[in-house]
Amino acid sequence: MAVALIGNPNSGKTTLFNALTGKRQHVGNWPGVTVDIKEGIFHYKGHRINIVDLPGIYSLDPDTLEQRTTRNYLTQFPPELIINIVDAGNLERSLYLTMQLLKLGRPVLLALNMMDEVEKAGAELDADKLSFFLGIPAIAISAVKEKGLDKLAKTIHDAIEGRAAPPSAPGICISCTMCKNTENIYKCIEDIVRQVYTTKLTQKQADITRKLDRVLLNKWLAIPLLLLIMLSVFFITFGATGWLTDLINAFLSGTLSPFTGSLLSSAGAPAWLTGLLCSGVIPGVGSVLAFLPQIAILFILTSFLEDSGYMARAAFIMDKAFSKIGLGGGAFMPLLMGFGCSVPAVMATRTLPSEKERRLTIMLIPFMSCSAKMPVYALFAGAFFARYQGLAVFGIYFIGIFIAVLSGFILNKLVFKTQKTPFIMEIPPYRFPTAKNLLLHSAEKVKGFLVKAGTVLLAASLVIWALQYFTPSFTLAANPSESIIAFIGRGLAPVFSPIGLSDWRASVALVTGVAAKEAIVSTLGVLSGSGQAGLTEVLRGIFSPLQAFTFMTFSLLYIPCVATIATIGKEMRSVKWTFFTVVYGLVIAYTLSFIIFNAGKLLGF
Repeated sequence: MAVALIGNPNSGKTTLFNALTGKRQHVGNWPGVTVDIKEGIFHYKGHRINIVDLPGIYSLDPDTLEQRTTRNYLTQFPPELIINIVDAGNLERSLYLTMQLLKLGRPVLLALNMMDEVEKAGAELDADKLSFFLGIPAIAISAVKEKGLDKLAKTIHDAIEGRAAPPSAPGICISCTMCKNTENIYKCIEDIVRQVYTTKLTQKQADITRKLDRVLLNKWLAIPLLLLIMLSVFFITFGATGWLTDLINAFLSGTLSPFTGSLLSSAGAPAWLTGLLCSGVIPGVGSVLAFLPQIAILFILTSFLEDSGYMARAAFIMDKAFSKIGLGGGAFMPLLMGFGCSVPAVMATRTLPSEKERRLTIMLIPFMSCSAKMPVYALFAGAFFARYQGLAVFGIYFIGIFIAVLSGFILNKLVFKTQKTPFIMEIPPYRFPTAKNLLLHSAEKVKGFLVKAGTVLLAASLVIWALQYFTPSFTLAANPSESIIAFIGRGLAPVFSPIGLSDWRASVALVTGVAAKEAIVSTLGVLSGSGQAGLTEVLRGIFSPLQAFTFMTFSLLYIPCVATIATIGKEMRSVKWTFFTVVYGLVIAYTLSFIIFNAGKLLGF
């Protein structure tokens, strides 16, 4: 027997699926389906129930690939039961899909997820009354905390056995004629929510929200204030953490590296092992870890803006601007996620309504400055623009945004020719985020950064060290300039010379940066043979301030990391479009860097 799990993106659907099925899950192989559909086994009272996790969707209208996939699955393989999981805190948005599911004529069970968040916000949701209106069972749960799952499991079992307790009414919503009109359905949902959901937002909170929105959403002030807020984030990030970065650098290069070398020497370790650790691993990984405080502060500040309710308003602000390039405000969230990591940002485009809009948004995401590029900016800004670090990094971020907007305009006119789609979103009240939530959200992102440092960057540091340890004839190199990696770098240098990056170390760093953008810093750290403090002096001997800014610009725009390219390929489902996306970014990076460097030389920089 099959049970289908259906809900909006970010409703906790996958969390519930994992809680019910544990490790007993796999990706299903369904005829004609090009989007992953997960299957898992749920055992309850001797029953083996097949749970099918369908893609996150907002409706059954055939506007997106995920919505068409779900609609086709329900038509071709009708399940015995549909579990519609909804975000209890966003009930009005979620119930549109519920109404469509009810019209299919299949048994539906409503799982009201995140009820703990509703209670924490001081609101109330009457599940029994909602069940009364819809004519289906409605169970309050928290998938993350695994609350209410026993009751949900029993209701699933009873529904399949045909013993589900009937609601106290046949379902006012099912029997009324209003929902047959696509206009009236929203009024119907609004009426239901008004009667079952009670918010305890105080008059004071409502007044504060109203007053802040008069300023922050003002048609003349909204965009300048958005830019000012983001600029402030960068000034705080660099102004508050410089001493911590210096402290980490001093520990790595002044304490850890000498101590490790002394320890290995006294233990009689071979010279190559000492070199591997002291000249490879510690400088390579350490040069990136030195920027961990700045990255953590940036994550905390952006999490604060998200939890406060401002980021939802930023999407609303950008909706009109995005319409000029054929995108709706819905594209803002994937692009915003690109400032954290391009991989989930590309995956988030699944919620966009058209294939053209999805592809256009995916092509623009790599121009956003993901957190992996942050160590590159921080290193070069600290070395060459010390008094204006925040402004320099903000300038690079702004260049990325400007190029994304300009590219969107050009690509929409010449390639995609998309039309703006309606953008509907729920604007939350302003809230002051709790320290606990900020730390939890930020800690998860920092954890991802540390995992990458301990895997990808460690491997890159080892490879770079080995390549600069030997000559092309596989004899020990007297110095790095005679090594294999120097040979490779000098071969690539003519390609980068027109944009001012003729030093072989710059060429090598950009190549390794394709594996992971942090590897640019790791590579330069290994090739300098010192910690980040020593690396600063090495960089000043390689680059002028103009060349440094050109390097930062090229690092911002050129080929995305391997993980992002793989994700783009999966989401585009086209080798041609993936190749076009990668080449387009590389051409833009080279062209703009060429203009910056040569214009700067003409101006005497």
